[in-house]
Amino acid sequence: METFNVPPWTFAAIASCLAGVLALLFLDAKSFWLDEAASVKYADPHRSLAQVGLADGGQFAVYYLMLHMWLRFGTSDAYVRVLSVIPAVLAVACIFILGRQLFGTRSGAIAAFALALNPFFIAFAQEARGYSLLLLASIVSTLFFVRLVQRAGSSVDLLSYVAASVLMMYTHLFGIFVLAAQAAALPFFDRRSMQWRRMAIAAVAIVVLLLPLAYSAYRHGAPSIDWIPQVTPKNVLGVFETLAGGLPLLLLYITLALYGVFRVFRNRADGAVPDGAAVGLVLTWLLVPVVLAIIFSELVKPIVVARYFIVCLAPLALFAGAILGRVRNPATFAAVSFLFVMLSALGLWHYYFHTPKEDWRGAAGYILAHSQPYDVVVCDPWWTVMALRHAIDRAPGVEGSPILVGHSILNPHNELDPRSMRARSLVATLNRHPRVWLILSEHDLSERFQHNLSAQTAMVEDALRSHKRLSVQRTFYSVDVRLYSERR
Repeated sequence: METFNVPPWTFAAIASCLAGVLALLFLDAKSFWLDEAASVKYADPHRSLAQVGLADGGQFAVYYLMLHMWLRFGTSDAYVRVLSVIPAVLAVACIFILGRQLFGTRSGAIAAFALALNPFFIAFAQEARGYSLLLLASIVSTLFFVRLVQRAGSSVDLLSYVAASVLMMYTHLFGIFVLAAQAAALPFFDRRSMQWRRMAIAAVAIVVLLLPLAYSAYRHGAPSIDWIPQVTPKNVLGVFETLAGGLPLLLLYITLALYGVFRVFRNRADGAVPDGAAVGLVLTWLLVPVVLAIIFSELVKPIVVARYFIVCLAPLALFAGAILGRVRNPATFAAVSFLFVMLSALGLWHYYFHTPKEDWRGAAGYILAHSQPYDVVVCDPWWTVMALRHAIDRAPGVEGSPILVGHSILNPHNELDPRSMRARSLVATLNRHPRVWLILSEHDLSERFQHNLSAQTAMVEDALRSHKRLSVQRTFYSVDVRLYSERR
């Protein structure tokens, strides 16, 4: 049902502009958290391209290389985050194209606005990580996949599909679940008209081009995922709630799903069967990554983290477009659309004003305002020093800073023996300084990590209390600042 009398690209342009405005709104209001600070460190312009590409085990290689060039022209937090806004805006335009090809212009326009208004989408459009780029690559990959299987696409479509899929994999390893979803959707398409030779060529080309990524992961090691907690039903439900943009929006999506099931049965009774291929693709794209991640988590290691499933955000928007696009009653369509927009606005309000990030900016400002010469700062776990150093380096009008202990032994990957030479060396180093700042940060970690981290913190604090007193304790969001000074 096509009822729009304006050029189709009008909807893509309006939705993309809306996404851009929402992504730029309050862009610098929140502090960089640990992962964002890590992005800037890994993409340091003074590093070689090889070092940047291999940083973090090759994860986010494409994003880091882009950020490496981006940082040559500016380093402010807002400027760095703009690099994530750009692919987010492009993703909205591309979801319109894909939705239009699968379900028509009306559904494509609704999908574009559903994505642009999604709080989870805006959150990662404002984050200095490669997740918005991953989302864009997954949409483009699926767009050319559809062109290949629906209409025996051209050689340009074939090359574009291979390029987008490889780009997606070099952006994040979770891209493999999108490729798996595409493979799972093949039975929904007309196999008689499908060009199997082209699909085989594409598959072989993707595998060959991904061999360097596999070799890098084998040679240099993949990023550690030992910190991820075990999978529980609550975690899985939390993934869908986060993707939807909150519990109210998730309930609305469930209501739309029930309405869609009702429509399918009614259409069958009327002899009007919906496009099974398009619906099958959207459902497999939405569910297969989650199912495979759960299976991998049970058999190998936990990998269920909500932000990794940003690849499922596009099919969720397409799902909304497919259902709402077939609502014929104008009053019903207006009511549901109004409810959708209002709930999305509430979700965005909650994200902007009630969803803080780790406040390293506030912690750094407090430390710099109250530090003295020869103060030493130690972070537990040690790698959070990246976030603190980033915030200190960008603090305005500050000359000099305390000594930051970099790669210390405070690593929850392993248990720490307080009697070991390394432990005694750290304690001796801390006791040589009259004032020691201990920075603790909260994270959702695995049970083993939490146990090791608590034991390490207790060891350090016991050693400090033996010679010093706790004189200051300030808590910022997810960051606890403690100052130990000499007894008087």
